[in-house]
Amino acid sequence: MKKTLLTIAVAVMTMAANAVIADDFAGMTLRIDQMNGIAVRTGGMTQINESSNAGTMAIQNFYNDTNLLFGVDDEGNVKVAVQTLGGDYDYDTYEMVYYMIVPAADADKSPMDLYSTSLTGKFENGKLTLDPWNIITVNQSFSENKGAKFDEGITTTIVTPNATTQLGLWDVKVNDDWDFLGWEKLPMGESNKMAYAEQINGQLMIANFNEVKPVATFDIDLDAKTVTFPAGQKVYKNNASEYTLGAIPANLYLEEQEGLTNPVVGTIADDMKTITFKDCAVMRIDNPMFYNVQYTIGAPMYECVITLDEPLDAATAVDTTLTSKTVTSVNYVNLAGQTSSKPFDGVNIVVTRYADGTTSTAKVIK
Repeated sequence: MKKTLLTIAVAVMTMAANAVIADDFAGMTLRIDQMNGIAVRTGGMTQINESSNAGTMAIQNFYNDTNLLFGVDDEGNVKVAVQTLGGDYDYDTYEMVYYMIVPAADADKSPMDLYSTSLTGKFENGKLTLDPWNIITVNQSFSENKGAKFDEGITTTIVTPNATTQLGLWDVKVNDDWDFLGWEKLPMGESNKMAYAEQINGQLMIANFNEVKPVATFDIDLDAKTVTFPAGQKVYKNNASEYTLGAIPANLYLEEQEGLTNPVVGTIADDMKTITFKDCAVMRIDNPMFYNVQYTIGAPMYECVITLDEPLDAATAVDTTLTSKTVTSVNYVNLAGQTSSKPFDGVNIVVTRYADGTTSTAKVIK
């Protein structure tokens, strides 16, 4: 009998050790929304908490100031039941209408046909990704689909920031009659803006790296210590316009400056953690006449410094036997035995758990 109870206790402890829990989502505060790979929204203010509904998590303020509830199994499979995310009063029909999140492929279906469907996603390698979704407006009786909010499906990824940015911006000088007088440099801001960087196959993706918060992917040359933005890549979408990252001349002096299509190149410092860009801006890409400073989104940057938590070449030190495994959680344990999703100051034991039930440990010093 004792042996049986002990076996059951060990089994329960093993299941608990492998389960995805609320602590696994701690620190995930940076949200990236994209349509066909182009950012439509990035930024903070996101937090994932355990819901009052048993066995579910909640993404705070997901849409219309309401929370999105989801479930996740031990393998990191995410399931979002079709649910309403607030509503409004329709003055044309004199009734309440509600906003319902649905899989993007089902955005044209009747609400009554959606209750057996669900939005899916994945939680792995420290990222929570929702498959393409849309929002439909439904009437008070949930019998009519009044149309989708977005023309295309939106893919959402929520991550833990692993970088900060510091911006120096150009400012327009005008007189009392709003005549253009020139440009001046504002002081560099504090390095406290959240960003996320991920190194993949010789490229570096950076999200939320300036005040417009686009998502840009750069080619990396670790030998030359440079990152180069491929010309023509789209980094942001706003209504009907799309935007790219373009270089501006260091001697910026005109209100309308054409020809801002030179490649943007950033330099990597010797620490392999600090990347500096000079004189660039996010500008419209859909028509060459908009390649000028007048049509930038946000102020042009005379300098943008991105500081990564880990050096760019750190990925080469990862044990290749572990790269193919799905990570379910990473926790840090200090010498006092305390556990956290973020490293403590001093010596840490990093405990990484994988979907196949195995774990690995390593010692790091912060």
